[in-house]
Amino acid sequence: MSRILTSFAGGLKLEPHKDSTRHIPSRSVEPPNVLYLPLQQHIGSASVPCVAVGQRVVRGEVVADSPAYVGMRLHAPTAGVISSIGDFPVIHPSGLHGSCIEIRPDDVSQEALSVSNDSKKYELENLDLRTIFERIQGAGIVGLGGAGFPTHVKINEGSAQRVETLIINGVECEPYITCDDRLMQEQAEEIVAGAKLLSRILSAAHCIIAVEDDMQDAFEALNRVPLESIELLAIPAIYPAGSEKQLITVLTGMEVPDGLLPINIGVATVNVATAWAIYRAVVEDEPLTRRIVTVAGEISNPGNVNVLIGTPVQHVLDQCGQFDAGTHRVFSGGPMMGVEIHDTKSPITKTTNCLLVTARQEHPEAQSACIRCGECLPVCPVKLQPQQLYDAARVADVDAAQDLHLFDCIECGCCSYVCPSAIPLVHYFRYAKSSIEALDADRTSADYARGRYDRREQRLEVGNVTDGHQEIALADVSELEVGELQDHVRDAIARAAKRRSKS
Repeated sequence: MSRILTSFAGGLKLEPHKDSTRHIPSRSVEPPNVLYLPLQQHIGSASVPCVAVGQRVVRGEVVADSPAYVGMRLHAPTAGVISSIGDFPVIHPSGLHGSCIEIRPDDVSQEALSVSNDSKKYELENLDLRTIFERIQGAGIVGLGGAGFPTHVKINEGSAQRVETLIINGVECEPYITCDDRLMQEQAEEIVAGAKLLSRILSAAHCIIAVEDDMQDAFEALNRVPLESIELLAIPAIYPAGSEKQLITVLTGMEVPDGLLPINIGVATVNVATAWAIYRAVVEDEPLTRRIVTVAGEISNPGNVNVLIGTPVQHVLDQCGQFDAGTHRVFSGGPMMGVEIHDTKSPITKTTNCLLVTARQEHPEAQSACIRCGECLPVCPVKLQPQQLYDAARVADVDAAQDLHLFDCIECGCCSYVCPSAIPLVHYFRYAKSSIEALDADRTSADYARGRYDRREQRLEVGNVTDGHQEIALADVSELEVGELQDHVRDAIARAAKRRSKS
């Protein structure tokens, strides 16, 4: 059956700038002398270290975990010694530092980076679903397309609902980035096997692997693998077709309603690199400790490199040629959604898909106000009103920004790209989102403190006064915080001792 493709609103046809990297085989980067593992490499609660400074770890050993439902496990990419746990430079829009585990490797063998191309056959159908899920969960896999959502949580949510369509996303729409393209060319068999594993565990009725129509080599590599019930489709290369909701619209004709997730309409999406990591975890029992990263732009030896997670950015760049740091800057990601790396000591993380080197340019000064040309309206893939959002964000009108559906913005940068006034619209939207999130966190903290105060007042009102001291009713003990309960116990012991001394 031939599937009818549809289109999404807005979008842009961009120059791809991919030929310098997509046709070159990926290569391994020599392991560095030090690795930095950020505890926050995913959406959700940060991981908590479960190792101590001075402790020796082996490759693949768990070094941090999280008790939270939306949490993630971290593993040592290579054998070494935990030399420090503290704040180090990380990739962040504001150049902030983050909590990291520092590892000094003592195993620099290339075995840690090898990627097998052997055509092996595994009896995957003999693995039960619980084993598959536990290996995925234990491997610390997140969405490798850039979102970083814990994969085992997505699978758990999908298993609880009916998944009509599973989409394996190989659409690499942003210019310069080709890490998924090369991965599909080199590891097509393992990606397809990972897709089949996901289909099984989600009981998906249909499975689609989607690529762009200009990724002929990747398409042919996948098409040579026995796909069985999997559909392989090529879609038009329109940015941002690789964004989750836009891709769902193209492939299914459905739109994900505001405030809902794809799973709510029976769709689950997983990046091709994530499918590959799932295969490695389930079949090879290999945790996620490395990934393919595109190094592109104005650097002398661009390409796709296989890198240990935690490798400093500068170490990767040093092995990919020369560029003038004084006249160039480095981005994590592509030119549309990438974040400038303020300190190249920052490490590669699970969600780092590209290092883009670009020349520093003098950008024209933004107009003092939007000129109301309306160019941003037709290119927005989410059908927002960027000029009105800009007005609200510029004056910190958070209520108006939320009324205009600020959090539906996918930060694709289409509006900024076409703005004739050179207004960095996405930067305003990101700042407004972070401001609202900070306000919500403050409100949550204030509500918690107010609740504690109210509970304390209620306890004081119902308590009985004896010898001038407050006695706590038994019914209220369960409401006490641990510290408060300990204080009351100590007071009671002290009063009893005083009475005994008097008698």
